[in-house]
Parts: sequence; structure tokens; C-alpha cells
Amino acid sequence: MNKTDYIRYLLDEYYNGTLSLSGERELRSYFAGDYIDPELEAERDMFLALGDIQVPDELEERLNETIYSLDRERKTRRIGLRRWIMRAGAVAATVAIVVTLVLPSGKMTDEEIIGSMTREEVAAHTTRVLELMSRTINAGSESAGRATSVAIEVINSQSDNI
Repeated sequence: MNKTDYIRYLLDEYYNGTLSLSGERELRSYFAGDYIDPELEAERDMFLALGDIQVPDELEERLNETIYSLDRERKTRRIGLRRWIMRAGAVAATVAIVVTLVLPSGKMTDEEIIGSMTREEVAAHTTRVLELMSRTINAGSESAGRATSVAIEVINSQSDNI
């Protein structure tokens, strides 16, 4: 393997993040030297530019804060999901109670039940049940929508800080 091929191999390892410190020193030494193969001039500029990158001192602290706030947000979303499930359970319980109260408790057939009520009464009971279900479902979906909006805002603001 000639010198140029060896340097290309070291550069591949460097770009893959698998190059050892001694290999990196070899690259620095080669690119700081007087003779560089003309084919590697562009690589030299790239390598030297990458070596000049300075990581801000506060980066680790900012990353830790972002991770912590995302963890809090995840817990908040979990609580919001629990509330939504509880509201959905409340809707189901409300529907069950309304159906139980609307239907007589005897052994009446559907025809007897419908026959004992006027069309207006059936329509009124149906309308009440549907309105109650609608209000309960809307309350749950509004809460879920607010929780989702807050989660999206927090994630967007945190990603802007990164």
C-alpha cells in the first residue's frame, strides 16, 4: 500500500469515527508536512477544517437541560394521556348510566318500550343522550388537543435551543 492509499484509509477511518488518536496524529502530521499528494489537497482542507471546530463549553450543560426538559414533557404527556383515558371511561360510564335510566327495568320488549313512548318522547330522550355524549367527548378531545399543542410547543422550543 503506497502512502496516498494509506492516508486515504486513515481518512476513511477518521470520517467513520473509528480512527485512533495515533492515526489522527499521523494525519495531522502528514497534512502539516511540506509534500502532500495533489489528489489529497481537497481532503487536506476538509481535514484541517474539521480539526478547527471548537465545541462550546456550555454545550454539555445545554444538552443536559434539553434532555431533562424533554423527560419532564414526556411525563406530562403521560399524565395527559391518563386524564384522557379517565375522561373516556367517564363517557362510557355516563352512556351506560343514561341507557340504564332510559330503559325501563322490567322485561319489556323493544316494541313495548317504544310503544309506551310517543315519538316526541323517543326523540327527546335520544337527543338528550346524544348531547350528553357529545359534551363529554368534546371535553375530552379539547383536553387532549391542548396537551398535544403544549407538547409540540415545548418540543419545538427545545429543538431550537439545541
